[in-house]
Amino acid sequence: MQHRMILSVCLAGVLLTGCSNSTPVPAATPAQATAAPTVGIVEPTTEPSPTPIPRPSYTVQRGTIEDVLRFNGLVSAVQYPMSFTQDGIIEKIFVRPGQMINQGDLVAQLNIEDLQTQLTEAKLNLAQAQRTITQAAQAGQLEVRQAELLVEAAQQDLAQAKQPPSALVVAQAQTAVREAQSNLDTTKNNYSQLKNQAQADLARTVAALQAIQEQYGTAVTQLQNAKGEQAKELQTKVDDLKRQMAEAEAAVASAVINYDTARNNEVAAVSDAEAKLDLARAQLNDILKGPDQFVIAEKERAVRSAEIALAQARQRVQVDPTLTTTVESLRNQMRNIEEQIQARQLVAPISGEIVEINVSIGEPVQVGMPIITIFDESRLEIMAETSDMLTDGRTSLPQFNPRQTITITFDRYPGKSFEGAISLAPVASIELEGEVTEGTYHFVFDTQGLSFASGDMAEISILLSRRTNALYLPPEAIRISRSRSTVVVDRGGTDETLEIKTGLVTLDKVEILSGLREGEVVFGEAEE
Repeated sequence: MQHRMILSVCLAGVLLTGCSNSTPVPAATPAQATAAPTVGIVEPTTEPSPTPIPRPSYTVQRGTIEDVLRFNGLVSAVQYPMSFTQDGIIEKIFVRPGQMINQGDLVAQLNIEDLQTQLTEAKLNLAQAQRTITQAAQAGQLEVRQAELLVEAAQQDLAQAKQPPSALVVAQAQTAVREAQSNLDTTKNNYSQLKNQAQADLARTVAALQAIQEQYGTAVTQLQNAKGEQAKELQTKVDDLKRQMAEAEAAVASAVINYDTARNNEVAAVSDAEAKLDLARAQLNDILKGPDQFVIAEKERAVRSAEIALAQARQRVQVDPTLTTTVESLRNQMRNIEEQIQARQLVAPISGEIVEINVSIGEPVQVGMPIITIFDESRLEIMAETSDMLTDGRTSLPQFNPRQTITITFDRYPGKSFEGAISLAPVASIELEGEVTEGTYHFVFDTQGLSFASGDMAEISILLSRRTNALYLPPEAIRISRSRSTVVVDRGGTDETLEIKTGLVTLDKVEILSGLREGEVVFGEAEE
């Protein structure tokens, strides 16, 4: 209460002073300044007005933003950890620690029994395909003979067409019509059954797929909220359902193909049977009409067509190109299997000394797992541990790419920079509860003809991202809450909170994508 009274008196004194033309009151002495305030008489210097707490202001600027990863590494002789490009079981190890090997030497091998079996099967298939070519050539000879018989038949048909129809010919034509009708009825019945069966199979596979999809969706939803052992079990279940779903989708695709094939076969077979029936009826009608010039002309054309078919059959006695393609495809399959066998054989990429063997015979390995390490003291590189690369508060490393600029400096050569590149990176693995996968990055660099020694300290800078002509603010100017970024601006003496969209974020700059303009001023939290 006394404090509010003093403020009121001070305000009254200031107003009186501003309205009066009297001589200003002299400044109080230090003794007066420490005296207790008196109501009605206020000296300006005895009790100053409260000073507002200052708050920092920041101006939106335009310039270049660079996100640079900086960390230290050590120069070391090249250590090359070798790994397989396929999962498998270690079958053989051909080297021992301390052994000197040459580039290209075979050092280890996965189990290749399954591939050898496939290779043997491919060889058998190739032999079978080559036998098929031989058999096709023989079949071509039979086709020629059949074509010759068709020519003879067409000629006989022509001869008969020139004669008046006999009772036997009429009876045969009538029989042909009945047979064609019976064939059409049988064809419709048989192919309809096949189509209906294929349709039923399709409906069954679709229902099975939908059931698995529902289970998968439920499991994924449960996994999102699960933790610990339950999450692991649900993840296993999700992976299994995903595999089942892929199999069910393949079954549906196969059923669709079977159904389409059955339907198309039905249409084609029925159309063919109907055509044969129409032809038989037409032939019967023609026979009943007796020989005429139009029929004779048609029979003559049939003879010529049969003769052309005979000529084509004689040409097809040569090797069918499709069979040749099949043989070539099998040869390619054999080459692919042989390449897979090579992929399961670990070959030294450089010459050097075997310094470490991390596996034993019979042990399962995964893609990228370091198996054997070669040491080459004649070559230098820089190594940095993943944990040492997490500087400036980073909890994870970005995905590096070959185009990123890598600059290296050395304590040995102050003020001089060198270009470098990542030569080997640790195999990525799933992070558990925020823990960073440990590993070692290897860097090669241009020595520029200078000398280095193992143990030399290096500082590596990797330009992760760069924005030019970008608007930015310092991080302390932006407030983040529930994934929303906001700033405070002064609108005619009143604070207004604006939501902004941000982009690239570094230690000292935050890119402003929208919500502010260059030159605008924002305010941070008041400093206490």
